[in-house]
Amino acid sequence: MKFSRILWMVMLVGLGSMVARADSAPVDPLLQVNHNGDPTCPPAPLADYSCFSGTTATTPLVLNSLGAFNFVYDGSTDLTDLYVELNPIILPGIYECTSNIFTSCQTYAPPADAFGLEFYLSGGTITPDEEITAQVFPNPEPKAIWLFGMGLIALLGLRKKSYASLQAAA
Repeated sequence: MKFSRILWMVMLVGLGSMVARADSAPVDPLLQVNHNGDPTCPPAPLADYSCFSGTTATTPLVLNSLGAFNFVYDGSTDLTDLYVELNPIILPGIYECTSNIFTSCQTYAPPADAFGLEFYLSGGTITPDEEITAQVFPNPEPKAIWLFGMGLIALLGLRKKSYASLQAAA
């Protein structure tokens, strides 16, 4: 009888992991824009950043793959709005957006390119010669939480079954 309970638990957890696919795409991607440093423009040869003098809805910063991209703002006044476009849309799913510079991040429609997804960040300031990092990476937390919940449900079901059998025996 114990062996069958263990087998049922393994099957439920295994089924939950197959459904959740917590270790593979699709995942909820995350766009993150953070302060990085203060290098100078124009960049030196082989520098890991690009310079930009501002962004608008029609000329956003463009990220075209997963990973981190470094940009240095070389404008003459503070930048209070930032447009970032993922082109093409890198990962399917609902995107989250965070920043330690801006307080608001929302999708912007229509994007500068029909195949992209554009974000509008506001409520912060980038000063001239400030470097920012914009990155997109998978964020598997919702699937992992779902998987954990399935395991808990399986354990609760086994506990309830064993409690019911103890009550019947008494």
